[in-house]
Amino acid sequence: MPATISDAYARAGKLGDEIAIIGTGFEDAPNLTKVYKRAHGETAWEVVTVANLDFVSATELTLTLAAGDSWDGGMNDIGVSTSAGSSPDDSLDQALQFYTPGSDDADNVVVGPPDGVYVEGRYCGDFADAVKLNISEEIKRIYTQHSRYPVKTYPGDSTGGLDVPLAEFTPENVKLTFGSAAAVQDLGSERKRLTFGGRQAIVYKDVLLILPGPTGFKVALGIYRCGLSASGEITWGKDDNARLPVKLEILADTARAADDQLGYFEWIPIA
Repeated sequence: MPATISDAYARAGKLGDEIAIIGTGFEDAPNLTKVYKRAHGETAWEVVTVANLDFVSATELTLTLAAGDSWDGGMNDIGVSTSAGSSPDDSLDQALQFYTPGSDDADNVVVGPPDGVYVEGRYCGDFADAVKLNISEEIKRIYTQHSRYPVKTYPGDSTGGLDVPLAEFTPENVKLTFGSAAAVQDLGSERKRLTFGGRQAIVYKDVLLILPGPTGFKVALGIYRCGLSASGEITWGKDDNARLPVKLEILADTARAADDQLGYFEWIPIA
């Protein structure tokens, strides 16, 4: 008689845990019912090592989660069979959520401002406040008549931006603030002039930030293409330094591959 499976518990498990498999038609040795496993969403089944199974009754087996069975992290389907086929007689989708315990590591906690920001390779100096990376993606949801929750989602419109409040009041940084395409004029005797207003097109730049990283590392954040957004306030106050609110709209570089159209993070060991 083919075996069936109706439940498995606990539904979450790690190496060394025991899982009760509930069903019907289970057999003891020498013809011990076989248990199968696969990562949810996959098609091929793998047979669990017999030594990791214990017969309890015709309606219950005990499965020990062992390293030799190479459990996939996340959701796993479990099947049972009284024959020697390549697939089970019956199976239960998402019967087990397998996880590997971890531990906290304070060395990975990051505090502090960026080491620097570079616009097309030019160092922009110190910061007046925290630098912020903003990413927002609209999620489209599909519902059916019989579900109160979404049954499928897919990405909608996405936006991203960098807020870089610069503290050093140089002509080049002011130019970034206004998104100006005008050249900084050298008038001689260290005098310079920058005009602004009435821009006809968005100025595009690539941006690199060098960020603090986990102990022993720094992190490079590179953005392939940004549009300079001329918005924000420049303030001069009695008790505060002037701030240049450089705002950059992150744009997709569609010539690049999927999942690599905005930029990258790179962890770099500190020599």
